[in-house]
Parts: sequence; structure tokens; C-alpha cells
Amino acid sequence: MPHLGMEKIEPGMVLLEDVVHMNGRILMRAGSEITDKNLRILKTWGILTVNITQDAQAVAGADDTPAADPEQIRAVEEGLRDLFRHADLSHPALAELYRHRVRQALDGTEREG
Repeated sequence: MPHLGMEKIEPGMVLLEDVVHMNGRILMRAGSEITDKNLRILKTWGILTVNITQDAQAVAGADDTPAADPEQIRAVEEGLRDLFRHADLSHPALAELYRHRVRQALDGTEREG
């Protein structure tokens, strides 16, 4: 399930999985409800994305990928495979960059470069 950027997270949303800093420290446990204070702390620790429950994702508009034929999406992802061949897409920042490039390609705003 995709992670949401911190700009889409709102108080009251519930974490689907633990929020873990890159140094291994657990900042919040799965099942925790996010508060304003939690948002400030997560941003202070440099957390860019978190995984929240599906209901909250629907409210936040998590799926901002343009509507596209699954075959079209597969073709775009195939085209990006070489570009991202060395990227660890399990890293939230790289996964978000990848999703952004897919969205760009699907909505026709992709730039050469």
C-alpha cells in the first residue's frame, strides 16, 4: 500500500505500520492515531511519508494517479524501469519520486532530461 506525503496527513488518521526513522528508532507504532503534536514531531525527524489505514487514504485522496488503462500503466512502468534500475523503491522518497514520474507520463507532462 502506498505511503502518503506528510502534506496529506491530518490529525485523526491512523497509522497502518510503524513509523521508523532511518536510524532504526521507532517514532510511532502502527495503530496510533495521529495528532497535531505527532505531525510536528514527525516533520522534525524528517519523516516524509507514512502509511495510513485505507479509509484515511480515501479521505486524503491518496490515489492521485490519473485514470488509465492498466496496460498503459504497465507500459509506462516498463519504460521507467531502466531509469530506476539502481533505485531502492522500498525507500519512501524514491518510491514517491517513481510515482511522480509515472503520474507525469500518464498525464502527458513528462519532460525530457
